[in-house]
Amino acid sequence: MLISWSAFFASDRPFWIAFVGGFFLTLATHGVDQDNVQRMLSCKDDRAGIKSLLGSAVVILPLIMLFLAIGTLLWYSHATHPELKPAIPENAIGNPADYYFPYFIAERLPSGVRGFVFAGIFAAALSSLTSVINALAA
Repeated sequence: MLISWSAFFASDRPFWIAFVGGFFLTLATHGVDQDNVQRMLSCKDDRAGIKSLLGSAVVILPLIMLFLAIGTLLWYSHATHPELKPAIPENAIGNPADYYFPYFIAERLPSGVRGFVFAGIFAAALSSLTSVINALAA
């Protein structure tokens, strides 16, 4: 049985679309991203570079599953409790669904958990910034 890709992407399968898209995005970034290439080039031999690349691929799968689970749970929450949807302003820029996650963090999480989430976001942003600056300097 042949798969019609246009029917696959037009259907109501957001989980599988995200999973397949995440696979190809990860495949692309692990081959051409400066951070990954620099990590492989700094290894002492080719076997260590292969281990580094495979280890990164193994670690990224649970991370993708975590992101998909968060998105799925937010969708389920808003589908079952429409009163929890954020009030999106009329002049909002972009997709209205982009406001759900920040609204959930700011309004629905307890204050301690909210602080950890914001600290994680800032730490991820700073680590990405410093790794790019380090790659440019090298």
